[in-house]
Amino acid sequence: MELIQAIQQQKQSDETPFVMQAYIRLTQDGHESEEADELIACCLANELKAMDKENRDFNLERYKQLIAWLPLLPEN
Repeated sequence: MELIQAIQQQKQSDETPFVMQAYIRLTQDGHESEEADELIACCLANELKAMDKENRDFNLERYKQLIAWLPLLPEN
């Protein structure tokens, strides 16, 4: 649930316009609003997991790339 809340905040933020752009693209492609949020949240979860595993900072470019590949989901 926290990830969905983060996605909803990112959709409204001027710092993450790519999140809203992906949301619009996904919903225009036929995904329901909730499903679009969940797909984007999977990308956020993947990046957070990679941060922990690799002991590194958040990689915004990687997050953008994961979102650009939607609706294909990352493997992990």
